[in-house]
Amino acid sequence: MNAPMRALETVKPRRFTAEEFLRLYQIGVFGRKERLRLIGGVVYVKAPTGSEHAVGHGQLIAVLSRAFGRAFELAAGPTLRFSEYDVTEPDAVVLPPGPRPRPPIEIGEIRLLIETAHSSLKDDTTVMAAIYAAAGIKDYWVLDLEHQVLLVFRNPTPEGYAPAIKVERGQSIAPLCAPDAEIAVDDFF
Repeated sequence: MNAPMRALETVKPRRFTAEEFLRLYQIGVFGRKERLRLIGGVVYVKAPTGSEHAVGHGQLIAVLSRAFGRAFELAAGPTLRFSEYDVTEPDAVVLPPGPRPRPPIEIGEIRLLIETAHSSLKDDTTVMAAIYAAAGIKDYWVLDLEHQVLLVFRNPTPEGYAPAIKVERGQSIAPLCAPDAEIAVDDFF
């Protein structure tokens, strides 16, 4: 082992709180174009979005806009603090309509949270699902672009969600917050 690595054996990594992370981000310590997450106090750089993700995300926003109309507000890619050590940017959240300009989003306002997954499917269905369940997100959807299915997580507990409901092409599902707003999975693809 070389000398610099031996020096690292005597130090501990430093965890950041959500407040510290957001402050550092706001003053420009991290690159503005970097897609970051704070998970368990550790800063992670998300992989760049590929064309599949960009197209899927655009389609997701279009479908949700049609399904909810003016009854709800849609926020694409908001930076949200889920706990003292967790900050993420989900692909979309559905909220009740709010005042303009909207104050920072409170986690309790979220009616539906959606991640679009291509290369991030494992993270979105494990790590992110655990964070969202612990925060009490009642309706969490993962749009699996590779397999062209929608994974629906409901019934959160501090330990996680009940097993996901797999909604396939040819099927529809309604969000918990809008039981009459049936959304066809085919519309996402």
